[in-house]
Amino acid sequence: MNIPAWIIQVAIYIVNTFDKIYTYISSLFTYIPHPYYMFVENNCVPYPYDITYTDGDEPYLIYDIKERIFIPWTFDSSMKDISLKYKPIPLPVLSLTITQKDSQEVLYDLTDFIENLRIFHINGIIPAVAHIISIWQIHSSVTLDSGFHNVQYVDTFGNEHTADIRCLKNLEI
Repeated sequence: MNIPAWIIQVAIYIVNTFDKIYTYISSLFTYIPHPYYMFVENNCVPYPYDITYTDGDEPYLIYDIKERIFIPWTFDSSMKDISLKYKPIPLPVLSLTITQKDSQEVLYDLTDFIENLRIFHINGIIPAVAHIISIWQIHSSVTLDSGFHNVQYVDTFGNEHTADIRCLKNLEI
């Protein structure tokens, strides 16, 4: 049985077209961030707020990805109430870079990124370096390894700090 060449060419064209359409559509849905992420106490992993909180985990800190604001969890206020009662302030960091541990070579400069981050300063809850790095990883789609990377930052007092990217020590205001 001989199949005409034009039928094979049409079949190849159809397969290639469907492959391109599938690739395009799947790329649209590959990464759609959740509007809110939550951190539980003593953990730097951001969990989607709308999914996780219903499972019973108690939030410690919420991050609004659209507004780029850290919101300390309080039991007496909703997030909307907090935004009406408090004014967001900048993070207490002047500059922040991610370096390679062994060589101290600067790999990423996050200074511009942190300039746009804000926090509602409530109940003394301040994000840690690890929270900032985790959020940056969501925004940038870059994955870091604490075995190979450090953070160097300058606080608002002009003090230089070096910390592990998973450091949970809160920043000082």
